[in-house]
Amino acid sequence: MMIKLYNKDFFAEDIPYTFDLAIVDPPYGVGYVDKARNSGYVDKGVDFVQLAEKLYNLMNDNSWVLVFTSFMRYCDVRRAFEQYFSYRQDIIWYRPNLARGTKHASTIFTNVHETVMVFSKGKPGRPNKVEGRNNTDILKYATPQSNFKKDKRIHPNQKAFGLIEHLVLAFSNEGDWVIDPFAGSGVTGKVCKLHNRNFVGYEINEIFYKRAIENIGIEIKQY
Repeated sequence: MMIKLYNKDFFAEDIPYTFDLAIVDPPYGVGYVDKARNSGYVDKGVDFVQLAEKLYNLMNDNSWVLVFTSFMRYCDVRRAFEQYFSYRQDIIWYRPNLARGTKHASTIFTNVHETVMVFSKGKPGRPNKVEGRNNTDILKYATPQSNFKKDKRIHPNQKAFGLIEHLVLAFSNEGDWVIDPFAGSGVTGKVCKLHNRNFVGYEINEIFYKRAIENIGIEIKQY
C-alpha cells in the first residue's frame, strides 16, 4: 500500500499513476479568506474544465469521480465534468450540527448541506454495501469542529471523517488507487491508510500540508 501526499500544485504536476476513485473537493471560488488559522488561504476557485480534463486522463476505465460543490457552483461543475464523464446522481451531505450556523448573505434559509456529484468513466459496477450504513442519497454526518476530539477541524472546508470513509468504502475496494487533488486536512488519505487503499494527494498550502501529514500519520518527504 502506498500513501503519498505532495506539497505541490495538482495542475502543474505530471502524475505517473492512474486511479480507480477520485475524491475532489475543489475551491468553490467564493472569495473566502481563512483569517482564523493564519494560513494565508484564499478561495480563488479553479478552472473546472481544466480540472475535469486532467482527471479524465488520470482515471482508469470504469472508475468513479466524486466532486463536492455548493449551490453557487453546481451548474458550472456539472457542465465542465459532463464534457468528460457520465453524470450519475447527487449525494447530499447533511450537516446536522450547522442547523443554527452562519447564514450566507445571499440565502434566505440557513445552508446545512453540501452536494457530492457522482460521475463515472466507463461503467463501473454498483457501489459496495457499507456494513452498518445505508447507501442513501442523503448522508448525515456532523461537520468537524475545533472542539471535536476524534474529528478535530484543522481546515476551513474540512469534510467529516465518517462521510469520506463511507464514500471510499462504497466506491472503491482494497488495493484500489484513490486521488485527492485538493487534500486539505488529509482526511481522504487518513481513510485510505486505515482501509488499505493506495492514496495520492496534493495540497499546495504548506501550512495545511503539514497539518494533513500529521492527520494522516505519515512523514514529510521530498518526492
